[in-house]
Amino acid sequence: MGSKLSPTEEVIVNYAADGFGTKHIVDALGISPRTVDTHKTRIFLKLKAKNMNHAVSICAERRLLL
Repeated sequence: MGSKLSPTEEVIVNYAADGFGTKHIVDALGISPRTVDTHKTRIFLKLKAKNMNHAVSICAERRLLL
């Protein structure tokens, strides 16, 4: 997969796959919206994804979702 996603990045992709947005992720993980955005940016870079939907698709194709 190139660069491996961190455990937190994996959680964020899984929340996104379940249809949850930043607000839910912030509340669930107890981190700031800016931190979530930073993780999303890293996810996009590691997966070469254009947006979160694309990242979820890539992870689904690679069977990385829980």
